[in-house]
Amino acid sequence: REKLQKVFPAAKVYAFFGTSETSFISIKPPTDLSDSVGTLCDGVKIQVRDNDTNLLPSTQVGNLWIKSNQLFSRYIDKRKIINSLDEFISIKDRGYIAEQNRLFFTGRSSRNISIGGHIISLSKLEQWYKNHLKKERIALIARTNATKENELVLISQTLLSLNVWTQLKHDALQALGPQGVPKSKEHCVNWPL
Repeated sequence: REKLQKVFPAAKVYAFFGTSETSFISIKPPTDLSDSVGTLCDGVKIQVRDNDTNLLPSTQVGNLWIKSNQLFSRYIDKRKIINSLDEFISIKDRGYIAEQNRLFFTGRSSRNISIGGHIISLSKLEQWYKNHLKKERIALIARTNATKENELVLISQTLLSLNVWTQLKHDALQALGPQGVPKSKEHCVNWPL
């Protein structure tokens, strides 16, 4: 927003929050300096639910379920399932609604990402690496590269030697395919808990 404002000083820059399943969910005007992702768009209703789909107060953090006149009916790939409940669909985002119908986004309920055109589960990959290395403090994150594509980064509390790292990547390629092999590694001594 700051960069756009410098190039177009008279522009009023609005931000929107949405997903491919629902298009526009909220709009944030330039005067809204809160950490919200904006105020709910007209016609959009949100329910906050727990992992068992029980309703929660909208001010409590939970899974966001959206009802809108801008929902799509199915994926092109019919094997993918849209979670729906009473005309609401789950977008696998978490958050809550505060005063003035402001929506706050707090994260994703799933850790699935796209790597090289494949949807992979970071949690499942982490489990493989933990079992393989016999170390609990391993994490995988996705980081975008220069071409805006996701790449895996392995973070470990234990420093991995070059030999261990080379063997690990070889074993991962055999077991997980190229999309399961981290492009880089990082050593994190002070593991966040």
